[in-house]
Amino acid sequence: MMTRITLADAALLAALTAAALAVHGYHLGVEDQAIYLPAAKWHLDPALYSHDADFFLRHTRWTLADELLAGTMQATGLPLDWTLFAWHILSVFAFLLACLRLARALFDEAHAQWAAVMLMASLLTMPAAGTLVPILGQYLHPRALVAPILVYLLAAPFLPFGPRLRRWRWRAPMGLFGIAFLIHPTMTLFCAWHFLFAMGASLAAVIPPAAMFLPVPETWWELAQVRRHLFPLRWTWYELLGAVAPMLLLWWFARMAAKDGGQTRALLCRSVAISGSIGVAGAFLISVLPWTRVLVPAEPMRVLHLVYVALIVVGGGLLGRHILNTRAWRWALLFVPLAGGMWYAQRAQFPASAHIDWPGRLPANPWVEAFDWIRLHTPRDALIALDPRHMELDGNDAHGFRAFAERSMLADAVKDRAVAIVYPEMLERWRREVAARQRWTSFGEKEFLGLREKFGVTWIVVSAGHPTAALPCPFQNAAVKVCTAAGRS
Repeated sequence: MMTRITLADAALLAALTAAALAVHGYHLGVEDQAIYLPAAKWHLDPALYSHDADFFLRHTRWTLADELLAGTMQATGLPLDWTLFAWHILSVFAFLLACLRLARALFDEAHAQWAAVMLMASLLTMPAAGTLVPILGQYLHPRALVAPILVYLLAAPFLPFGPRLRRWRWRAPMGLFGIAFLIHPTMTLFCAWHFLFAMGASLAAVIPPAAMFLPVPETWWELAQVRRHLFPLRWTWYELLGAVAPMLLLWWFARMAAKDGGQTRALLCRSVAISGSIGVAGAFLISVLPWTRVLVPAEPMRVLHLVYVALIVVGGGLLGRHILNTRAWRWALLFVPLAGGMWYAQRAQFPASAHIDWPGRLPANPWVEAFDWIRLHTPRDALIALDPRHMELDGNDAHGFRAFAERSMLADAVKDRAVAIVYPEMLERWRREVAARQRWTSFGEKEFLGLREKFGVTWIVVSAGHPTAALPCPFQNAAVKVCTAAGRS
């Protein structure tokens, strides 16, 4: 069984990385980057975000991802957009490399190994059931930085070690766990769960029993109810099927492997099926038992992430071995429509943006254009008010304000809500700032000036058609306009 990676392998992986970029696209400053990008920028310039840094610094204090990005910029002199793009490409390449290592531990045939990697490259942005967590994603996330390490750790118990390297069989995984934990603690703990099952060890309790009885404020619990993905009993039938079916398939794959002599593959499938099943059952209990509420923000259903990775690698390898073989037309018949479908899904998810945000130029989105104007034309200590749900509005495509404007804003109802759920001490401030803009679409000069009186707001961002006759609006495009909150003198 060959596990060594050759130059030819590296070239094929580079081609697959480029293909994955073309299929899934790449986006800057969207979704969770609304939290991580401001944190990286703050590390480079702590004078930024003078009013609201707590909303992202509290969330990122458990990860070194923002420090890693800032440190890369300082060490290389690269701008932030080039740094993010480079890390994204490197993460995709390293993830596919780790999947190839895993596939080679499970299959002897080269066509089976590469079918596994190609299937993974085709499905990178597919979410794991109803968790909202993609396999890798179309933008750089701390999860993407650790994903190659986690896949390697999943494969580690099954990789061959020569006599001179056997002493590193345990030391190397422990060191990798430490690195991954510093970047994304929760995903690393889920990986540890699968890893320990794969090694045949019993999992010791990680969380002291007393922690399960910590009081949870009722306001916090009410706020968490809105996030449906935290509660698997509220998932749709097909999301629930996506949580259960992978374990059944892995168990079936294990039986197939046992019959055809693939003992390593059988062991992997069986261990992941068991650890995944117990993890999902535990996640269901955590979501319904009152005394386990404190564990809900950890999103325990994310245990499915590596289950999906194992399922795709093994399923792709079996497709390559039993169906695709070495017939090129069969490969094309499978992967061309699959890649086309994933490309179409990404275009539907980001309809008002370019498919790939190439570094060196501003993302082609009217909201981002307005945010960048604010960065260039407003004081660094400005406080901006905009629709608390601006990331969910048509045309915004989930672009975060702070990531581009480099200015403070009143708390939003999307990403800042997630921070308020995890850190209850932020709840009151979040509720106050969001409640003050409940009827945002009907605001007039009086309400805008009221925000200035109450919170110190100096600028506002509204839709292009919003009536602001009494307010100076020095910037406007087809989607939005930026106005001062001072009224006309």
